[in-house]
Amino acid sequence: METNNKQGFLPMVKSHLTGVFVKEHDGRFTAFFSEIPEATAQGDTMEEAEVNLFNILPDVLEFKNDITNEEKIINGMSEESIQRKSYNFQLGSYATR
Repeated sequence: METNNKQGFLPMVKSHLTGVFVKEHDGRFTAFFSEIPEATAQGDTMEEAEVNLFNILPDVLEFKNDITNEEKIINGMSEESIQRKSYNFQLGSYATR
Protein backbone atom coordinates (compact mmCIF):
# COMPACT_ATOMS: atom_id res chain seq x y z
CA MET A 1 0.00 0.00 0.00
CA GLU A 2 1.44 3.36 -1.00
CA THR A 3 1.26 6.30 1.36
CA ASN A 4 1.24 9.97 0.62
CA ASN A 5 3.23 11.82 3.27
CA LYS A 6 1.74 15.25 2.53
CA GLN A 7 -0.36 16.65 5.38
CA GLY A 8 -2.14 13.51 6.55
CA PHE A 9 -3.41 12.16 3.27
CA LEU A 10 -4.85 8.66 3.47
CA PRO A 11 -2.90 5.82 1.82
CA MET A 12 -3.62 5.18 -1.83
CA VAL A 13 -5.48 1.89 -2.10
CA LYS A 14 -4.99 -0.41 -5.03
CA SER A 15 -7.57 -3.11 -5.55
CA HIS A 16 -7.82 -6.18 -7.70
CA LEU A 17 -10.83 -8.32 -8.55
CA THR A 18 -10.78 -11.60 -10.44
CA GLY A 19 -13.72 -12.18 -12.76
CA VAL A 20 -14.82 -15.76 -13.31
CA PHE A 21 -16.95 -16.56 -16.36
CA VAL A 22 -18.79 -19.84 -16.77
CA LYS A 23 -20.29 -20.78 -20.12
CA GLU A 24 -23.61 -22.46 -19.39
CA HIS A 25 -25.24 -25.29 -21.39
CA ASP A 26 -27.54 -22.81 -23.15
CA GLY A 27 -24.53 -20.75 -24.35
CA ARG A 28 -25.09 -17.87 -21.92
CA PHE A 29 -22.44 -16.79 -19.43
CA THR A 30 -22.61 -16.52 -15.66
CA ALA A 31 -20.03 -14.21 -14.12
CA PHE A 32 -18.85 -13.51 -10.58
CA PHE A 33 -15.83 -12.13 -8.75
CA SER A 34 -13.84 -14.79 -6.90
CA GLU A 35 -13.26 -12.24 -4.11
CA ILE A 36 -16.98 -11.33 -3.91
CA PRO A 37 -18.96 -14.43 -4.92
CA GLU A 38 -22.23 -12.74 -3.88
CA ALA A 39 -21.86 -10.52 -6.97
CA THR A 40 -23.22 -12.70 -9.76
CA ALA A 41 -24.48 -11.66 -13.18
CA GLN A 42 -25.43 -13.24 -16.48
CA GLY A 43 -25.32 -12.29 -20.13
CA ASP A 44 -25.80 -13.69 -23.59
CA THR A 45 -22.09 -13.07 -24.23
CA MET A 46 -19.07 -12.95 -21.95
CA GLU A 47 -18.80 -9.19 -22.57
CA GLU A 48 -22.46 -8.64 -21.60
CA ALA A 49 -22.00 -10.69 -18.43
CA GLU A 50 -18.92 -8.60 -17.60
CA VAL A 51 -20.79 -5.30 -18.01
CA ASN A 52 -23.70 -6.62 -15.93
CA LEU A 53 -21.28 -7.77 -13.23
CA PHE A 54 -19.71 -4.32 -12.89
CA ASN A 55 -23.15 -2.70 -12.92
CA ILE A 56 -24.29 -4.66 -9.84
CA LEU A 57 -21.03 -4.25 -7.90
CA PRO A 58 -21.99 -1.01 -6.04
CA ASP A 59 -25.28 -2.56 -4.85
CA VAL A 60 -23.56 -5.74 -3.66
CA LEU A 61 -20.92 -3.76 -1.75
CA GLU A 62 -23.63 -1.66 -0.08
CA PHE A 63 -25.56 -4.81 0.86
CA LYS A 64 -22.43 -6.43 2.31
CA ASN A 65 -21.79 -3.31 4.38
CA ASP A 66 -25.34 -3.36 5.78
CA ILE A 67 -25.07 -7.08 6.68
CA THR A 68 -21.69 -6.53 8.40
CA ASN A 69 -23.12 -3.75 10.56
CA GLU A 70 -26.12 -5.91 11.55
CA GLU A 71 -23.86 -8.85 12.43
CA LYS A 72 -21.84 -6.66 14.80
CA ILE A 73 -25.00 -5.65 16.65
CA ILE A 74 -26.28 -9.24 16.79
CA ASN A 75 -22.91 -10.47 18.12
CA GLY A 76 -23.21 -8.33 21.21
CA MET A 77 -21.71 -5.02 20.25
CA SER A 78 -23.98 -2.19 21.28
CA GLU A 79 -24.93 0.41 18.73
CA GLU A 80 -23.14 3.02 20.84
CA SER A 81 -19.81 1.19 20.47
CA ILE A 82 -19.98 1.18 16.68
CA GLN A 83 -18.72 4.15 14.73
CA ARG A 84 -19.52 4.51 11.06
CA LYS A 85 -17.70 6.54 8.47
CA SER A 86 -18.86 6.55 4.87
CA TYR A 87 -16.49 6.77 1.94
CA ASN A 88 -17.83 7.64 -1.47
CA PHE A 89 -15.76 6.52 -4.39
CA GLN A 90 -16.19 5.84 -8.03
CA LEU A 91 -14.83 2.80 -9.75
CA GLY A 92 -12.72 3.90 -12.68
CA SER A 93 -12.44 2.14 -15.93
CA TYR A 94 -11.17 -1.36 -15.58
CA ALA A 95 -8.47 -3.17 -17.45
CA THR A 96 -8.40 -6.82 -18.35
CA ARG A 97 -5.23 -8.86 -18.25
